[in-house]
Amino acid sequence: DLSGQGATIRGIQGDRVLVLVDGERAVGRVRGSIDLSQFALNNVAKIEVVKGTGSTLYGSDAMGGVINIITKNPHRDYKRWNLYADYGTNRSLNPSAEFEYGNDKFGVVLGGKMYSTDGFDLDPSTPHTNGQEATDRWNFDGTMRADLSPRWKLTTSGRFMREERNWIESEDIDIINQFVYNDNETNYRYEAATGLQFISGDKYSMKFRVFGTLYDHTWKKIQQGTNFWLDTSKTQDKFFEASYSSNYVIGDGHVMTYGLQFNYQDLASTELSADKQADRSEAGYFQYEYAPVPQLTFLPGIRYEHHSSFGGHVNPSFNLMYQPSEQLKLRGFVGRGFRAPSIKEQYFIFDHSAAGYVVYGGLLGVPGVSANRFHPLKEETSINSSV
Repeated sequence: DLSGQGATIRGIQGDRVLVLVDGERAVGRVRGSIDLSQFALNNVAKIEVVKGTGSTLYGSDAMGGVINIITKNPHRDYKRWNLYADYGTNRSLNPSAEFEYGNDKFGVVLGGKMYSTDGFDLDPSTPHTNGQEATDRWNFDGTMRADLSPRWKLTTSGRFMREERNWIESEDIDIINQFVYNDNETNYRYEAATGLQFISGDKYSMKFRVFGTLYDHTWKKIQQGTNFWLDTSKTQDKFFEASYSSNYVIGDGHVMTYGLQFNYQDLASTELSADKQADRSEAGYFQYEYAPVPQLTFLPGIRYEHHSSFGGHVNPSFNLMYQPSEQLKLRGFVGRGFRAPSIKEQYFIFDHSAAGYVVYGGLLGVPGVSANRFHPLKEETSINSSV
């Protein structure tokens, strides 16, 4: 499997796990999963994992859980350089650099990372790649903090990734004839976000945020020896999100969290029924944390989300935590999960007529099949619980 490194949480596959970077959705799924190897870890402060459905706060795609990669924030009164490199087998090279500067009003963190390897083949007796493909990857990222006043803070961030992968495929036509192909894949990821945060003492905070990302993918297959081009696919995945979130401490043991979100996504691909397809969603959520005593916390929540293709859905959840001592903590959770099928799942067309079949997306009619026999793809829902 040369599709990268996806994540599975409690046996639930990556197409039902939401991947975030600083709370911002990652796009560009390969076979349904986000390739985690494309993210540089040199500028990461921590990684948070939500096990079980996160649909109440995060919406669709969080049915199986959430992975949030949190990068470093600029410190105050701080200046730092960090250079690192390692070299290993298969000509694997992995250098990185970081720079951080901060004062009372301004801070910035900049980072860059390169990864290059020739890969490896577990079975050299065959021409095709059995192992890791040859890879060259560049990552650049930056975060800027500006304190506009004691209560208002502006944060801006950007990330860029370029990746190229090469591997070999082969097929035996008969005992004499064999075709060998060079596969080339190029991926680009562009991300930018701006957030404006207001903090009023210890009681109230709110944040406005806008985020946009573009994932550009190209794959080519060329026959060895003749350089004859056989196949290609191109995909551009764009995603935009605007959100408002707030926390309000009502009193001792009472905290409200609420917010609004708007998402827009469009996908342009050679494997869709049209050149471009789009989806959008609007959502609002509310969560209430109540601790009647320090050892016991209740956390009910609810989210309403309206999807342009699959309508409105309500996703409630309830969390309970009991900590009788410092050494013992008990947690319980039950919640409703929701997942809208991706644009590709809705409108995908894979024409493999040469092998005798064509694959159609779940919202497309199938030629030659009457409408009363066609059942369109539906949204997915679940009930998750854990102790």
